[in-house]
Amino acid sequence: MLSSLFVEGHFVWRGLTEVAGELLAMGLHRQPSKKLPFWLSETRKRLFMCAYRSDKTMATLLGRPPRIPKLYCNVEMPFEIDDGDIMLEPDALNHVLSKLDKDGWDRNSAPRIRQTSGMRLRFQISLIREEILELSMGPSAASPGYIAQLMLVPANLPRH
Repeated sequence: MLSSLFVEGHFVWRGLTEVAGELLAMGLHRQPSKKLPFWLSETRKRLFMCAYRSDKTMATLLGRPPRIPKLYCNVEMPFEIDDGDIMLEPDALNHVLSKLDKDGWDRNSAPRIRQTSGMRLRFQISLIREEILELSMGPSAASPGYIAQLMLVPANLPRH
């Protein structure tokens, strides 16, 4: 059974390596241009977030270094809006975006979990997971200040 898990893990790892390579080649790890339509910019961010999370999950499960290091990524999280909202006309879109805080969370509406709510949360967890992978696999040691900084992340998340 263990050999079966290793073989399956190897094929998943190879597939994820290809995904990471294509993602980087397409430039999805970089903040989209302001010239792109809003829907395309948000879609690119969402694709990146999913690939980044999968990379950290598989690296953790297989005990291997991540393929998409955050050091080379500067993508902002997608806004916490419904999927259909990314296609709204400018006036309606501006109304939806006006309800978001400076970090892109919808803290003004009644608490509601959207697909992007989970995506944003999993991305933040993946950032922490990468830090843990660096500490556990890398040669550097964690400073107390660094660990304290990681502990503050949950306090900044919305309550829904």
